[in-house]
Amino acid sequence: GPMRSYGKYRTYACSRAYQHVTDCPNDNWHNAYRLEEAVLEFLGQYSDAAKVRKLLAEDEHRARKDRETEKRRVERRLAELERDFLRNVDLVKKEVITEEEARRLNAATREERARVETRRAELSALLEREEQREKLMAELAARVGSFLEDMEALEPREAKAILQTILKAAHVWKDG
Repeated sequence: GPMRSYGKYRTYACSRAYQHVTDCPNDNWHNAYRLEEAVLEFLGQYSDAAKVRKLLAEDEHRARKDRETEKRRVERRLAELERDFLRNVDLVKKEVITEEEARRLNAATREERARVETRRAELSALLEREEQREKLMAELAARVGSFLEDMEALEPREAKAILQTILKAAHVWKDG
């Protein structure tokens, strides 16, 4: 919200209350220093790489391992289906089975192959997304760390301008 200075005190007000008192009738003026400290402390938790890794929940990591296992199983099955197909082609060449028999045998596996290939594509996309997310989280830790150091060196007015580009809203509860 907008900031007002009263003598040496800087405060933030709820932006809705500032536009029209009926939008937010509460007494929503907050000490700027305390609010900025709280925001920086909140952002600070993302500067610790170990904490960031914890934020990537343990069960999410397990889910990824399960997906990797399933993808390996799916790829093994595709290889088996491919071997069956090539064996049938070979049996036709050797005139052990007719082309008609080979077509019948391959029709059964064609459906399964399509299903298995679809699943492989889904798993690849999911794993790719998770890998990107892990990379971003690692980058985030480094960036927030240097950002917090830079913020400390800034004038309060500049710091506020930067914080406003990062934060859409700050919610304040009356619990100290």
